[in-house]
Amino acid sequence: MDSSDDDELRTDEDAAAALSRRLVSRGSCSSSRVAAAFARVDRSKFVPRGHEACAWDDAPLRAWDDVSDCVVHLSAPSIYAAALEALDLDAPEANHGGSLSFLNVGSGSGYFSALAATLLGPGAVHVCVEL
Repeated sequence: MDSSDDDELRTDEDAAAALSRRLVSRGSCSSSRVAAAFARVDRSKFVPRGHEACAWDDAPLRAWDDVSDCVVHLSAPSIYAAALEALDLDAPEANHGGSLSFLNVGSGSGYFSALAATLLGPGAVHVCVEL
């Protein structure tokens, strides 16, 4: 956990909400939709076992994952926030009912794709390929 974080975290939901608040207070996240996506997606589900204590830091994480038998990389949440803000993803309802599609090819854990899917909503076509 960031040493500057004064939040007492009891659950991963609390931790996700605290991360979202930190991103907003630090200026990494300017839209309420992106902040809400960070509050909703549990970053600890995307870190390799044994690294859960680092899940909520605004820092990159690169670690070996025994389950997938490979190195997993997560960029810092503030980097993901900047990317999501720049992409300005809208749910289909906000896009006058039109369907949206989003292709994400990455080499991470799927966390960014989960954030994007949260922004796009269930009506969008979202394909993620992690290499």
